[in-house]
Amino acid sequence: MSKARKVLGGAAAVLSATALAAVMGMATATAADRDGVCDAGVSGQARTGEFCLYYNSYQAGSLFDSRYEDGNIKNLAGYTFLTRGLPGYGQYVKNNAASAWNRNVTKSVYVYYNSNFMGASDYVGSLQKKQLVNTYNENASYLWTQ
Repeated sequence: MSKARKVLGGAAAVLSATALAAVMGMATATAADRDGVCDAGVSGQARTGEFCLYYNSYQAGSLFDSRYEDGNIKNLAGYTFLTRGLPGYGQYVKNNAASAWNRNVTKSVYVYYNSNFMGASDYVGSLQKKQLVNTYNENASYLWTQ
């Protein structure tokens, strides 16, 4: 085998390994649902960003994150804030959220005062950060819109 072929073959192997590593890295970069991180959308995939409720105002403190694919939650009782080391970690989400961030690029969300999508609500548009007003520390359910 000529020296040029060996060099080209080695270069091709390095490029293949680099491409594989990049693909593997992209796979691990798409974080899991309900992991305490408010993930942005991933280009070219069905997953287009999470909806997150925060323990404190202005998207501060521990958060609860959920994807559109998880559907609507009729009753937030039993769910807890997930970001370790921040105020609110381990507290129940129901009746404890002060703000929200919708990182979904196509869907909006309504946060409701009562379970089963009843009562006063706050609308959080696509890619919008919002202080909860009507449901501030009185949130019990949420509903994705089409």
